[in-house]
Amino acid sequence: MDLHNKSNLIHLCNWNNLENVAIEHYHSINNSFLINYFTIRKVQRKLRNILNSIELSSSQFIGISSNIPTFCIPTLILGIISSGRAFVYLSEESQHLLLNNSNLNIQYIFLPQDFSKNIGDKVIKKFIMHKKTIVFMRISKNNLQYHQEINSQNTDNDFAYAITTSGSTGVPSIVRVTHASIVSNILDLKRILNLKSTDKIAHLTPLTFDPSIIEIFLSISSGGTLVTVSDNLKNCPHELLMLLHDKRITFISSTPSLLLHRWSVPNLNSTLLGKDSHLRVLLLGGEPFPNPRTILKMKHRENYTRIFNIYGITEISCWASINEINFNYNTANDDNDFNNMIVQCNKLGIILSATLFQVKDLNDDGIIKEGKGLLYIGSNTRICAIDNEIFSNLNPPVFRCTGDVVTIDKNGELIFEGRQDCCVKRFGKKIYLNQLECHLKKLNFIEDCHAIFNYSTSTLHLFFTVLNNTKQLSNDENIILNVIWSHLRKLPPIMHPDYIRCLEKFKVTEHGKICKDTLRKLSAVKEYHNDIGNYFESIWKNHLPIIIDDKTTRFVDTGGTSIIALEISSKLTDIMGKDFPLLIGMLLENKTLSECRNYSSSSQLSILKNIELLHLHNLSKCIDGSPTLFKYISNDDTFVSVGSHSGIICTVQISNNKTWKVKLPDRIEASILIIDDFKGIVGCHDGFLYCIHLMTGEIHWKFQTYNIVKCLAVLCSQRQNIFFGSYDHYIYCLSIKKSNGEKLWDFNISEHVFSDLVTINNKNVQKDNYDGFIIATKSGNVYRYDFINDYVDRKLTFKINCKSSIFASPWIDEKFILIAQENGELQFFNLNNGESLLTFKLGGECFSSPVFHQNFIFVGSRDNNLYILKTDSELCQRDT
Repeated sequence: MDLHNKSNLIHLCNWNNLENVAIEHYHSINNSFLINYFTIRKVQRKLRNILNSIELSSSQFIGISSNIPTFCIPTLILGIISSGRAFVYLSEESQHLLLNNSNLNIQYIFLPQDFSKNIGDKVIKKFIMHKKTIVFMRISKNNLQYHQEINSQNTDNDFAYAITTSGSTGVPSIVRVTHASIVSNILDLKRILNLKSTDKIAHLTPLTFDPSIIEIFLSISSGGTLVTVSDNLKNCPHELLMLLHDKRITFISSTPSLLLHRWSVPNLNSTLLGKDSHLRVLLLGGEPFPNPRTILKMKHRENYTRIFNIYGITEISCWASINEINFNYNTANDDNDFNNMIVQCNKLGIILSATLFQVKDLNDDGIIKEGKGLLYIGSNTRICAIDNEIFSNLNPPVFRCTGDVVTIDKNGELIFEGRQDCCVKRFGKKIYLNQLECHLKKLNFIEDCHAIFNYSTSTLHLFFTVLNNTKQLSNDENIILNVIWSHLRKLPPIMHPDYIRCLEKFKVTEHGKICKDTLRKLSAVKEYHNDIGNYFESIWKNHLPIIIDDKTTRFVDTGGTSIIALEISSKLTDIMGKDFPLLIGMLLENKTLSECRNYSSSSQLSILKNIELLHLHNLSKCIDGSPTLFKYISNDDTFVSVGSHSGIICTVQISNNKTWKVKLPDRIEASILIIDDFKGIVGCHDGFLYCIHLMTGEIHWKFQTYNIVKCLAVLCSQRQNIFFGSYDHYIYCLSIKKSNGEKLWDFNISEHVFSDLVTINNKNVQKDNYDGFIIATKSGNVYRYDFINDYVDRKLTFKINCKSSIFASPWIDEKFILIAQENGELQFFNLNNGESLLTFKLGGECFSSPVFHQNFIFVGSRDNNLYILKTDSELCQRDT
């Protein structure tokens, strides 16, 4: 590796003024010391010589213990990367994960002498650095095997460091970050922010979060001063604020939540964002930009700090775009202007160098140029390796999904809308949690807010914090809640939360982001089985204006609607496990709170819980496919398996809740076909049909089609071949006899196949001695094909043209086929010749697959009804 190449971090170091202060460290406000650039470079060279003098075998990544003082970290980083290796910061939370990761193969670590007995095996070198004794040690890890394939692909180390994602969207991933990925960020930001040797950059971001690396190298590359503080000082917000203000800090980066968590709006207004502040730049990133009105209140009118909304993902470390926010104090209280301010604040702004943005349609993954879609960030050079990926196998450009929904406006500008998972289904309709949050932020006393949908209880919770002056104006939370509810009623009823709650502060994670796990715990509904009346009253007050101690208030008079009545009744039923059949009628008849409360309480003695939630298994995204139940003769246990849009397949052993999760590269909508030895066959949105081991994740084989695969693969009666359809308009027959997925044949029907194929076994067909299958297509056609010559070929027996699209899977019996069409028509056809036998019209559209039992038919409709139909015996016996 060429260490003098411009794409290497070490090349960015500014050694022009060695007498300048490189690090200014504070143990406390009155206890500090300075380290100049001469000392940094001297120790860095010493470390490089130590590392280069030792044969470190295949180890590319060197660990840095979190117990090493912060002011020593930059020098250690420079020493490691100047030797041609990469560093990994080992926090207490991530240490086990990182040390036991075979892709990193961490065999050596720097740590303080006091901690060396706890982790090391052999001391390589002990030395003094910035008055601290540091030990370089080999780690005892005899049980780990390194992936030689990965090592052999990187004889020159492309990587600068490794870091974990926050895990806020699932299991944390380990990202190996290349020099090329981070260097362009440093150069761009140094230029955009006009950083110079006179700048003092606060190093407050945890080293587990990659913006911390930006802070270090922005300072070193500009020849400025990096200001570090002790953990004790970080934990004293007021003292820290005074220090940053008094010591004339010019640059701070933070997440919005951490900024608001540490300091109140008035305190910021009089210090860092006050009239006499020396702060030139405030970077806010890692989360959605805060309420613009909050920023206006914390920033003095005569303050000239430049505030930026910066955006990026760890998978392409670190930042991808930047937008400078300019505020207009004169129009802040106008709703229309406020909406424009939100749009301006949420624009992603300038795309940084060597970075590509791509927006895909939310439904079909096609790239769009205008409208709403899912954002992907890519690059030809800023490429990082994630988890088990082999860096040399990543062909540029490499794009990573952000999980964020954006809108491209008519000018081509990208506007952040929210996380993809902020869209939830409530009462069968989609709602966007960020729209609810945005609406609440229009109230001028709201500091911050966050909405959580609790899937286990189907409840919508809205948490918020208020500005300090609001608390002083009113100590009565009910008054605040009344104002909020009055404001929320401007939204459609479907978006009204079940619960709203005022918090003192939002708890933040190690990375400085709002801790969603804490909010989910707070959203867990309490058990009210012993006091139904109080619980009913709390639901009422969460939906309607609160009139303190007035039980005579009436439902309709206070703004009650049929939807609110349904929500109150449904909520009470969900928690109590029983129906309250008269409640909706009483509410709509304008009964009083007291009357409705007494009715719900009178039913208390007859409560019987009839269903119990045993387990929840989070698959990260929505689940469209039906779960597959299966068991083997050799094993008495029953298992269930299902896939989700995240690509995760979860298999659960029902008797003991033992769980296995494996992952495919793209979303899964189909159900899983189970064959022998825990092998599952399932289609994926990447166009492949996979045969995967459901416990280990080993892919036995995969077969490529040319579009997404949504339908369930089905077996022939001899269990040697499978059949499935793809959105590429083809039907495929694969052999699983030799466990290789070999294609026997395919044919083009020129139509999308959404519903599952249905096989016809010879035991059901008296006149034929071979198997066949039925296909129903999105275009409304139904085909019957029969196999000949031992599955080597097939023939078209008949084709039926229906009036409407078909999404439901056909049902076949011994004599007929039942087809449910999108327009609500159920149509029976003769199985042998396709002749139309009978038609029945449902009251709404139909996407539900019908089920037939004896002479009963069960099917659901979009008119909210489950239909149970009975056929006469003539249909069941009819033959030709």
